[in-house]
This record gives sequence, C-alpha cells and structure tokens, in this order.
Amino acid sequence: MRESRKILTDTTIVKIMKKQQSSKLRPLIENVKKSLAYMWNASGQELSKRVEDLIERDYLERDDDDQTLLLYVA
Repeated sequence: MRESRKILTDTTIVKIMKKQQSSKLRPLIENVKKSLAYMWNASGQELSKRVEDLIERDYLERDDDDQTLLLYVA
C-alpha cells in the first residue's frame, strides 16, 4: 500500500471511530471499505493491518472485557 493510501486509510478509520466511539472490527472494516470505494477497492486484510497499527500508536484500543470491540482513544 502506498504511503498516501495508508494516510488516507488511517484518517478514515479514525474519523469513523471518533464518530462512533466503539465498533467491532468487521463492521468497522465494512464502513471504511464503503468510504474508500470511490478511490480504490481496499482489502479487508490491508484494513485490518491499518487498524492494528492504529492500536499500536494509541489511536484505538481493545475493550478489556470484549477483545473484539475496538474503542476510540480520546
């Protein structure tokens, strides 16, 4: 994935999560795919990697009780 796509993907994920505050991974990926569909067809695997990177960079975190739930870090 080119650097510009990474940045746009990260921005889209953070915008969606900021609005929703929490989401399961699959619905989040589907929302991001829909948002980016006008530019390119992003794969679920690529988006999952971007989500993991955002977790490592402390933009998102996993819920303590439900590890499948992602939370936006304010």
